[in-house]
This record gives sequence, structure tokens and C-alpha cells, in this order.
Amino acid sequence: MTSSVHIARNGTPLGLFPKDQVESRLEVGILLPTDFYYDEETRSWILLSEWKKTAPFVPTPDEELNAGEENEEEEGESPDGKTRRRRSSSRDRARRKPRKKNAAESALPGWIACLFAIGAAAALWAWGQSSRDQLVVIQSKVVEMEETIKSLQRQNSILLEMAPAGVIRGVLTSEPTPGKLAVMSGVTIGALRVDDVRSALVKIANLPTPASEEEFAAIVTALQSNLPPALAVTLTDSSGRFEIALPEAGTYVLIATAFKQNPGGAQRLLWLLEFERSDEPSPVLSLNEKNAISLSEPSFRLSPARK
Repeated sequence: MTSSVHIARNGTPLGLFPKDQVESRLEVGILLPTDFYYDEETRSWILLSEWKKTAPFVPTPDEELNAGEENEEEEGESPDGKTRRRRSSSRDRARRKPRKKNAAESALPGWIACLFAIGAAAALWAWGQSSRDQLVVIQSKVVEMEETIKSLQRQNSILLEMAPAGVIRGVLTSEPTPGKLAVMSGVTIGALRVDDVRSALVKIANLPTPASEEEFAAIVTALQSNLPPALAVTLTDSSGRFEIALPEAGTYVLIATAFKQNPGGAQRLLWLLEFERSDEPSPVLSLNEKNAISLSEPSFRLSPARK
């Protein structure tokens, strides 16, 4: 067994050092724990910080002499007269080499690291999928909000307009979902004198409150059959806007009926809005679900067009 060991620092050989002096030179700083020594048994370079753990026992000359004496078999006569032999094994145990790890034990840390990496990758992938789904939901909500804002801006810009004297302008909208507006195009709008509409409402005043869309539609039909022909009629355009010219000043009623599609089916809406026509410019009227008569609000009466 060689009594010297090769030591290198930062890839540069430092030379051969006696094995029994490595530990003392580490303690005084001549050698550093970050230096490497060459292990002839494993044929690899190992950090000196592992020297105490892996280096074999190297006895001093005196220890070798004592070990030799202790390992010698001694013969002597015991008190009973028999010959006894004795061998010391303390140095043998001290010089035992550490057990080599088998291939499975050596590979275990690598497998643990691999499983940890797979688990971390799976968690990261799941987090990414969840974040992507949340982002899609947020983006759809942002798009919906942008559409609602644009719709409100269009309606507001219309309502800020002023109609010239003798002309009534308005816009017809519905709310397909809460917070979202939709224009209603192709709806017939008629203008009648308020007295004609009031007399028609008196004739249907005693009818029972409708409990279904069919009963509500029957009352609307009865109301329309008691009305005279409209003084002026028009249709809402693709933006839900309409315009009616009335030559004489006075009190009039706008009457219109339309259908709104709900998840449970079509819902009929009826408007009876009273307004004053003057010789001055007037603001644009808004016909919407808040001032409409429907099965949920079956009160057949006139409502002010401007509040």
C-alpha cells in the first residue's frame, strides 16, 4: 500500500504528500479542504474535505511496530497448564476499508432528484394551465365590458342630441343581459294624440291582470283595436333610432311594441310614452325596458317620455 497521495489545487498538481501528514497540513492551512486528492482505489479525484471520511488508516512507524507485535501470535502456559494462543485484532479493525456502495445505492440520489424535478414540472404545468384559463375568462370579461361601454357611449351621444322644432327623435334599446345594451331595429313607432290613447286605455281597464304571455298579448291586441290610425308612423333603423315629424304642437303619445328574446322564450314589450311637442328643439327620447310595459310590469298606463 502506497504511503503517499497526489494532491492538486485548481487543476494544478501540488505533488505527492505523505498520507500521515495530510490531516496535520490541513489543520495548519498548508492544504485546503477545497483541494483534491487522487484516490487510487476509486481512480477518482476527491475533495480533501472528505479525507477523514474516506482516507484509509495510515499508521505511523511506531504504530506499525506495535501493530506487528499485537498481531503476532503469542504462546504461553495458562494456570491450568494448557498452552494458549492470543492474537490482537484492534489494528485490523482500525485498518478496515469503508464498504463500497453498490450501484443501486449510488443511483438513489439521482432518482430522488429526478422524481422531484418531475413533480415540480407537473405542478408548474398545472399552474400554467390554471393561469391560462383565468386569463381567457378575464379577457372575455374585458371584451364584454368594452362592448357595453361602447354601447353606452353611442346611446349617450344620441341622447345628448337635440331634435329640431316639430320633429321627435328617439332610440329604442333592450338589455339582453344585465349591464349590456342592444339596439332594436325594424320596430314600428306610431304617434297619436293623448286623448285617443286614454279613451282606449279606459276600455281595457277592467280586464284581468295577465298571467301569461298569451294573456298579455291579448290585452295588447285589444288596446290596438281601440286606437284610431296613428298620425305619424316610422320604423327604427339599424342603430335603433327613429324620427317622427308632427306639424302641430300639443300632447302626444308614442306607441310601439317589440319582442325581446330571453332564455325562457320571447317577451313582448309595449311602450306608451306621453310627451309635449313644442316649437322649440327637444332632446332625444329613449325607449327602453325601464319605461316599457311587459308581463313582469303589466300596468297599462301612460308613462312620461321625459322624467
